[in-house]
Amino acid sequence: MLFSRGDSHSVQVLMDALDHFSRVSGLTLNPTKSNIFLAGKYRDVSQNILDLASFPRGQLPVRYQGLPLASQRISESDFAPLFKTVDGFLSKWSTLKLSYARRLELIRAVVQGVQSFWLQAFPVQKYVLDRITSMCRDFLWGSKLAKGENLWQWQPKKRHSIFFKRLAYVRDLLVQKLGDLHPSMEEAMKPFCLAGNLIPRKVYDLFRAKANPKPWMAFIWQSYIPPKCSFTLWLALRRRLPTKTNLEFLGLPMDCTFCGHGLEDVDHLFFSCQFSKEVWDNIKTWL
Repeated sequence: MLFSRGDSHSVQVLMDALDHFSRVSGLTLNPTKSNIFLAGKYRDVSQNILDLASFPRGQLPVRYQGLPLASQRISESDFAPLFKTVDGFLSKWSTLKLSYARRLELIRAVVQGVQSFWLQAFPVQKYVLDRITSMCRDFLWGSKLAKGENLWQWQPKKRHSIFFKRLAYVRDLLVQKLGDLHPSMEEAMKPFCLAGNLIPRKVYDLFRAKANPKPWMAFIWQSYIPPKCSFTLWLALRRRLPTKTNLEFLGLPMDCTFCGHGLEDVDHLFFSCQFSKEVWDNIKTWL
């Protein structure tokens, strides 16, 4: 991309430089693939500049390798070529009798490649991801499955994947939990939906085992504590740090890496290890 002032003299200097470059390098400009863009100029001045440049006048947003280049935020209409490309792939593949694994592989290899090409150039827009996800979901699972049937009574067939069988299993658990408390399951599910869409977090909260919160939870998750420190402490309190005792299945020696004595578990690493004690003493002295 080349920029110049919007006057005939500046454009002439630019064109002379391009002409010199062509004569020196042997590379010539292709007028059919080049455009000139003007802004804030009267019609007669614009026409003089167009005559000098010999390039057709372009309109924003211009596209480079299929991607729109614009000075403003990219709108949904600018992503239309992306939607069209993805839909074109999926439409052709839908006519083939493909297994679930092959459909999934096509989505990973081709569709996500096209999507990544765009999203590397622009910030991720939620409506773009939602639309592409919806298109891929319909292609992967089929948009006609159980269509027109009562989902609370629908039963998966033997040919259906384990995914649908698990969905039916979770549905049956919901019926057992809520069915006796409401006249219909549609009524029972209203607290778990927002604007007609199911909120998985609320359904998960219905099934999960609940316990009293640990007293230390409120202490470690504070705004003044760096998140990585809070997360490390949370793992330590739950005995989930990747110490050697937790990685025993890898066949590693269990001796402490720092002092070489004792099993390397959370208690030893933070309190019993001689090296750790020296670290704590230095921190205490510094404080």
